[in-house]
Amino acid sequence: MMKISDEELLRIIWHNQLMLATEAVLCEYVGERVGLVNIDDYFWMHKAMYLLLNERHKLHAQIGDQQLLYRLHELARQQRIVIDRYRRSFYIDSHTAREAVRCAWEFYFRSGIPEGYDADNRCMRTATVPYLNALKSSCQRHIMQRFGDISLQSLKAA
Repeated sequence: MMKISDEELLRIIWHNQLMLATEAVLCEYVGERVGLVNIDDYFWMHKAMYLLLNERHKLHAQIGDQQLLYRLHELARQQRIVIDRYRRSFYIDSHTAREAVRCAWEFYFRSGIPEGYDADNRCMRTATVPYLNALKSSCQRHIMQRFGDISLQSLKAA
């Protein structure tokens, strides 16, 4: 097994969290329709940030599951990440993390993906986006360019 510093581990968590944010602000429906979630809602904002503990092995193949779990708990003890035992998840909770989620949401909104409930039709507002995968890739590049290389010190808990 390989030795990895807390800073390296936090960077890996941060990059994974950014990639998650670009997917989690979208809600995909039957018929290739897509809409945006309400990120002003506590649940959706946090869902766009948290990584599942049982998927922690995806972070780094060189660290065993038990060692990684220990390291995550240590980072939580240092208040560098939050472990949500109820949702069995972990995430970096900071103003910058929330800003990244909001930035991903705004990227899709500016691209024409609607949000909210349509009371007249009694359904969520959605759009058909035939180029959704390309749009997701563009959003990921945008988010990584804007937030990928920020100082880890700016990721202090909110």
